[in-house]
Amino acid sequence: SSLVVNLGLAAVSVSGTGALQLVAASEEGEGRDLDGDGDETGVVLQILDLERGSLANTGLAFPRRLPFDHDPPIRSGSNGSFAVFQVSEAETGRDLDEDGILGEVTTWTFDRRTGALTNLLSVHGGLAFGDDLAGFFTHDAANEVLNVFDGRDGSLTTLPVEPAVLLAPSTLLAVQGTTVAFTRDEAGVLDLNADGDASDFAVLHLYDADSRRVVNTSFAISPANLTIQDGFAGCAVPES
Repeated sequence: SSLVVNLGLAAVSVSGTGALQLVAASEEGEGRDLDGDGDETGVVLQILDLERGSLANTGLAFPRRLPFDHDPPIRSGSNGSFAVFQVSEAETGRDLDEDGILGEVTTWTFDRRTGALTNLLSVHGGLAFGDDLAGFFTHDAANEVLNVFDGRDGSLTTLPVEPAVLLAPSTLLAVQGTTVAFTRDEAGVLDLNADGDASDFAVLHLYDADSRRVVNTSFAISPANLTIQDGFAGCAVPES
């Protein structure tokens, strides 16, 4: 079999890990309308399945970036079973959610198992991928809400926040196996690690996708030093 295959596509970038690759195809480079909006100016998502040897045009365009930067947004990714990416209605040229408002940017998923493209009807920020899970932030009123997409069953879970006082997650750190690691900011409201103050920005929490439980580790950590591997999370905890 061939080690190198020419896809015959003018692509400005290819990204992803595992079997699924997100190919950003330039309509200008192709000289044709890939999303059916009547122009040739967009960058349109093609999904390349390396194992099946297939290339599919989604007809969905990425949000436009700076004129000199045609890459898709960095808040897109894929692995062996699913993809998460952002889509621009304005660039695609259609009211994709049929709400009468043309011009929204929303988050979409692609499920390799079913071939389904799903509009999550909100735009995400931040993105962390594991083998089966992806975590990302969406905005709910003035707060950021952490969501977990489970590629095993296509479910989307908004992480429960306990106690009842709403303290939004402050950082999404990593996803590995069934574990999502994130921090919460005490924000002067609640002492999450029982150190006598409510000023810690990064108190480590772990979410288990199988039990759908969130556990507060009660450690205020240095986020840059967290690692998850084989079901274990290791982190640096300043005594101060």
